[in-house]
Amino acid sequence: ADTIKVYKDDGYSGAYLERPALDSLRDALAAGLHDVVIVYDTDRLARDTMILLLITEEIEKHARLVFVNAEYSRTPEGQLFYEIRGSFAKFERLKIQDRMARGRRGKLKAGKPLKEYKIYGYDYVNGQYVINEEEADLVKEIYRLYLENTGGFHSIPELLYKKGIVSLSGKKFHPSTIHKILTHQHYTGTYYSYRTYNKKTGANSHTILKRDSSEWIQMHC
Repeated sequence: ADTIKVYKDDGYSGAYLERPALDSLRDALAAGLHDVVIVYDTDRLARDTMILLLITEEIEKHARLVFVNAEYSRTPEGQLFYEIRGSFAKFERLKIQDRMARGRRGKLKAGKPLKEYKIYGYDYVNGQYVINEEEADLVKEIYRLYLENTGGFHSIPELLYKKGIVSLSGKKFHPSTIHKILTHQHYTGTYYSYRTYNKKTGANSHTILKRDSSEWIQMHC
């Protein structure tokens, strides 16, 4: 059967966060003891807007929050509260995004590359790109064939196949893979990171845009 527990702070003002019954409720929620919290009105939970924001956010991490006085959301006070709450949530998301961006930028400026993708000829070990000797030999062979043959990168997969050299899947290399290797800036020893950023275009969509070249960070590989 469902268990119902009443948390009541008699004699304690809703203007304060530290209240015995409220503390017990928060501990119970953290322990996963409740999945619904029912409150008559917001002022029973807190009379201070900042405390109310804090508590409602904490409760909703663990359970569904229901106010008996449903009219609250339609009052000027209720509308203001939810607008403030939405603004704070957006502010927190922006702070997190900024901290992450600053962390990535700081790591790059310290000469520590980010693991953005698999680069043929390198392994990503302990935060650094390290040359994979076996793969590096193939990269050198691809460049040699490109320089010595007039068929361009399109001819290289067949030349490699005749030598018994195939991709990791056991098939003939695709020309686009060869082109990517031939034009990859990492093989020059110097490349630029932090060149793009994501811009939100909808609720579940985003696009990748280029940063101004003044923001790029030079890296060595």
